[in-house]
Amino acid sequence: MHGHDNDPEGPLLYEGRTNLDTAAWKTGRLTVGVFDDGRPGGPVDFIVVRGADGR
Repeated sequence: MHGHDNDPEGPLLYEGRTNLDTAAWKTGRLTVGVFDDGRPGGPVDFIVVRGADGR
């Protein structure tokens, strides 16, 4: 089971699921997963955007 559980050290990869919630509201770091519909499994890449305060 995978709920809404943020982890500032994320993203976290598990078999069959990916937790992208890096607590952007608190850490200033927003993480986006890039997925390829033609490839099974987790993300093929991540895009990380940091807040203006440099975090």
